[in-house]
Amino acid sequence: MMTMVRMEIIEKAMNVFDSFKYFHEQYFLTYDALASLELLLDHNEIFLMPFNFELQKISGRLEIDELGTTIAVNSNHSQNRQTFTIAHELGHFYLHSHKRKTFTETKLSENLYSLGEVLIEREANLFASELLIPEEVLEKMLVKKFNYFRISNTIGVSTEALKWRIHRYVMFKYNTDYRLALMVTEDYRIKSMEMNHSRAFIFIMDKNKYLQREIFEEIMERESFFENLLHKREEVSLY
Repeated sequence: MMTMVRMEIIEKAMNVFDSFKYFHEQYFLTYDALASLELLLDHNEIFLMPFNFELQKISGRLEIDELGTTIAVNSNHSQNRQTFTIAHELGHFYLHSHKRKTFTETKLSENLYSLGEVLIEREANLFASELLIPEEVLEKMLVKKFNYFRISNTIGVSTEALKWRIHRYVMFKYNTDYRLALMVTEDYRIKSMEMNHSRAFIFIMDKNKYLQREIFEEIMERESFFENLLHKREEVSLY
């Protein structure tokens, strides 16, 4: 079940997206996450500064002071990584700037953060994921049966970031559990690699629990639940 805090963060990201989106289908099918982030930076008068951090583990930094607001990103990181860092720092800006004025992101283990720091970092990650890959955009691309990697390339996010965004989308849209959502996401990714994505189970997902059980059985490469049920009925009919 989604917690109230998670729902509020997702709603906040959706509202931010709604503030600049265009209402025509082509916009959603060609959505560019970085271009959208640049609009938000400009709207909020946030200065973006690529910076050659000496420590590779530092991804970025948000600083708010009397001179304004600055987001610094590690220029040594890939473009997709930088894009996620910008979205993450915007998460701190929208969600946490009333608590603190400086945030520094690293690739270090969560074990090195305090519990409070871990929570706000996870909140910023959730906001970033929802902002970079809005549900409305993802849904329209899936309706058009985009290849997994086409979505990643079009939006401009890493395949790993897309994986967890789709996983969350499947889990909550279809009210399924963590494991099945992950299996359906991986099935989609693998079949996209094989150029067979149109047969991915994500395109037939439904809230129907019998169908979900069928999909689970098929992905596990077991005998289909429905086929097994049919065999039992045939056996009964013989007597």
